[in-house]
Amino acid sequence: GNSPSSISSTAPGFSTDENVMETQNDSNSLSSSISPPPLAPAPAPLIMNESDLRMPDSKAEKLLNEKQQIEIQKQKIEAMLKDLEEKKEEINQYFLNLSSKICFISLQINNKLCGDILIKLYHDAAPLTCEYFRSICIGAREFNYENSTFDYLMLNTFIKGGEVSIYTPDGPAPVLNDTNVIFGEIVEGVDILQSINKNGIRVTTGGAGATYDNQVGGAPIDKVVIYACGERE
Repeated sequence: GNSPSSISSTAPGFSTDENVMETQNDSNSLSSSISPPPLAPAPAPLIMNESDLRMPDSKAEKLLNEKQQIEIQKQKIEAMLKDLEEKKEEINQYFLNLSSKICFISLQINNKLCGDILIKLYHDAAPLTCEYFRSICIGAREFNYENSTFDYLMLNTFIKGGEVSIYTPDGPAPVLNDTNVIFGEIVEGVDILQSINKNGIRVTTGGAGATYDNQVGGAPIDKVVIYACGERE
């Protein structure tokens, strides 16, 4: 009782109506929608070396090179500063060890042994002068003060022998300004010098010796000889 035009196909390739065209399973008509497209050839690999990446007069490249050089120089400077600090510590330790040492001068006065004068040196204030004096005391220069004499006494000021001067009083000594270096102090034996000073200087027929700043000097009356010198801990 149904119209032939409304009857649907029950199976592919069949029709119940002659007016309806037979459905064909045409593989050629489906190839464009079902089959994959042919594979395209792979592109050639892109190969670049370091020279290809460089740009002429690149500011970034210049700055990076400068930064690298700065780091290199910084490392060198840090290593140099470390070496300098180690050397400085070595030098400080050397003078620290010297500061614990005492130089001594053993005196003979009027042919009698009278004891030692002990001298503490100011290595931190006058290192070169101290080293010069010390080197003579210990004989490092192939000579020392042995058998030398104290041949000049400035009353109440200093006594001098050869290249060594030992000062007797406390307080100012303007005659020494700009001409002498104070490089140590007597820590024992000041009484020996005070005794020499008390005995005075020789007076010649022309009077006393030279006068400086109202101070009188000349050869001490006592015959003062250094018979030994050196260094002690």
